[in-house]
Amino acid sequence: MMTNEPEMQLTFDNKPSNNRNSALIREEARLPAVSSSILFEIFPFIVVYGEDMVIQTIGRSLSQILPKLPGMKMNEFFDLVRPLIEFKFELVLARSNNIFEVMTVEPIDALLKSEGVSNESEENEETAAGGLLGDEHDNSLHLKGQMMFMAEWNVIMFLCSPSLPDLDTLAFSGLYINDLSMHDFSRDLLLASSQQSNELKDALEAEMEKTKEMESSMKRLDEEMRRSDDLLSQMIPKSVAEKVKTGLNPVETCEVFDQVTIIFNDVPAFLDICAKCDGMKIVEMLNTMFGIFDLLTDKNAVYKVETVKDSFVGVSGAPERVKNHAEKIMDMALDMRDCVTFVKDPRPEFEDQPDAHVRIRLGSHSGMVVAGIVGNKMPRYCLFGDAMNTSSRMMSFGDEQMIHISKATKELLPSSYVVKERGTVNVKGKGEMTTFWVKSKANRISPSKDEARLTVNITCQASSFIKRTVPDYGCGDQDGGRSTTLDRQGSLSLT
Repeated sequence: MMTNEPEMQLTFDNKPSNNRNSALIREEARLPAVSSSILFEIFPFIVVYGEDMVIQTIGRSLSQILPKLPGMKMNEFFDLVRPLIEFKFELVLARSNNIFEVMTVEPIDALLKSEGVSNESEENEETAAGGLLGDEHDNSLHLKGQMMFMAEWNVIMFLCSPSLPDLDTLAFSGLYINDLSMHDFSRDLLLASSQQSNELKDALEAEMEKTKEMESSMKRLDEEMRRSDDLLSQMIPKSVAEKVKTGLNPVETCEVFDQVTIIFNDVPAFLDICAKCDGMKIVEMLNTMFGIFDLLTDKNAVYKVETVKDSFVGVSGAPERVKNHAEKIMDMALDMRDCVTFVKDPRPEFEDQPDAHVRIRLGSHSGMVVAGIVGNKMPRYCLFGDAMNTSSRMMSFGDEQMIHISKATKELLPSSYVVKERGTVNVKGKGEMTTFWVKSKANRISPSKDEARLTVNITCQASSFIKRTVPDYGCGDQDGGRSTTLDRQGSLSLT
């Protein structure tokens, strides 16, 4: 199938355009010629070089810092930054409409010392190379402008000005503001960039100061969070605390433990001590005693449930389930019985008796309990069950400096423990029970006074006790047994 493609020819009279161009040429012909002195005054950084690339003339400002530059080859003294072509005369002519940027081969500070003479010795080359590798800052002088060919002289004039980012670079290059050209905005741009740079530096310093304050605040926050976690772990077991921090309802943390062993202790003479001693002496005595017990809980892997007035309650088998919970509690009880001899009785009648010490009762029982967090504002990890009440009864029906245990606990102890049967005891609320005394353990080494003295250097967070009541331990923590803390601090030592 054949198709016909029409062709059109447009003809028009171009005389008006030719007349305008002729008028411009005639107007330029009437302009006076610009002398070299004016040209070099307008362009103080001008560089004139011939076809052989030898520099013939340079501008006033450039001659002040590089007076020996004329006579050197343009492409040996400078590197061409842009455009990306080989630095040759004919290639420059072919790109005369481009913006050219060159940079000195050697650092400008070295050229200032030699007045523009390029030092090509190996030593200086290694020094310059080391400086370029070791310092990221560009130390070369950059010139940017237009390459203009002058056919009458067969030379290229590089009408350029220095490319300076700030006033520091200007001073580093050995130049001053009045050395810059007046026909462009080089001076204004440099001063404006300097002002902007100062503002940016001030803003950066302010941000750095804020960053330091933020880091300091974050460190304080981390420290407070650590202290908060430590305080929480003292009230709640760490494993349970981690669950609560994830958002778990405290009620859901309750667990049933089929078999645990519980230890109770009290000071039988505590009422008499409270009646005869100053309040701070009582506080120091209790803090010293409970400080020792806290360390013994770490030693024997026993969890401290609570301290109510003169009473200490510990458990093994909860919140971490272990099989040898009875052994751990008996080791704890033996250590408590021995270490309490390091705590002096504060009553006045024993002031002249260095060996007079606080005497305690210890009671233990094994059985099932329910454990969980009680309270929102002041959460506590509490144990509930008949085993708690029975352990309390073992303590209250025991004797001073004796470890009184039930048959359930005795059956869980290995033969290494020396256990003596006490007989049948009519226990309040429990009826007749066969109970036992724990005397000692084979090959056991009792903690020494020096070990206790090294470890019990505690911060005294004193507690004020108004009156002594005997709480019903079968119901957990009682309001009547709540303690308050004072703001007194001091280091305690044993006597």
